[in-house]
Amino acid sequence: MEDEKRQDRQQAKAEAARRLARARRGVYWIATEQQLPLQRHYNLVFLHARRQGFAAFTEIEASLYQVWPWAEVACIKDLVPRLAGRWQEALVEAAIWKVVADSAARGRLLVDLSSVPLSRELPLALLPQKAPPLSLILSPTPSRLPTGCATSFHTSFGELNGVLHGTFVFLRQR
Repeated sequence: MEDEKRQDRQQAKAEAARRLARARRGVYWIATEQQLPLQRHYNLVFLHARRQGFAAFTEIEASLYQVWPWAEVACIKDLVPRLAGRWQEALVEAAIWKVVADSAARGRLLVDLSSVPLSRELPLALLPQKAPPLSLILSPTPSRLPTGCATSFHTSFGELNGVLHGTFVFLRQR
């Protein structure tokens, strides 16, 4: 009986998420630990845990964008000292991780979550909010995706390589 209640509740949550994604013109993706590369799963859990807001976040976030321009590659450990004089280092780091997690959720984090563990030393970059989100789907492979998704994958992968090599311009809209 308890399992049935949990299953109904989980299905209701999934349906609510589908509706929200549709309303925001997004895509609802769901995967389990068995379907995701283990490193990607660990990174997603790590980021999800850091999306919780806190009182000083909005103020720190505004200052963060002034010292960490869009598409600039930087490590968390290098960003914290840029703002640590105004706020406690722990708050600054928490705000940076929240921005990184929110960016990942919106498809604007430039890092392959499947291949590297997130850490304070990992170089990261964020796409501007006006840029089209990257929709990198590393599992399943592009050859197993439907035609439209495979095209989107290859386009996004090309955009990522362009950003990493400094040749991508954020003017195109999909």
